[in-house]
Amino acid sequence: MSIKFIHRSVAATLGVTLMLTAFAVPAAQVAVASVSAAQPDDAAISQQIAAVISADQRIRGTRLEVSTSRGIVSLSGRVETVAMIYRTIELARRVNGVRAVNDDGLIQASY
Repeated sequence: MSIKFIHRSVAATLGVTLMLTAFAVPAAQVAVASVSAAQPDDAAISQQIAAVISADQRIRGTRLEVSTSRGIVSLSGRVETVAMIYRTIELARRVNGVRAVNDDGLIQASY
């Protein structure tokens, strides 16, 4: 009876070890995947937002300033309508790496 007990405990320990090993491999793969999918740098984010805004039919021709710090985008400049403000914010939020958009610098021009 004691031999069966030892045998069962060894098998149980081996089973736990194998289970832990099986779970450790996917965790290591996840860690590698998250490191390789790094956030774009702030300059790249600003450039991409500027490109998207200049290509948009509704906003094209508007002079806007775009700056980014740690994924937080600040937009400034004058636009003709409130709808253009909302469109600019929407486009900026779609860019990969943007964590937040500060639109305090966007002003509707009064003519």
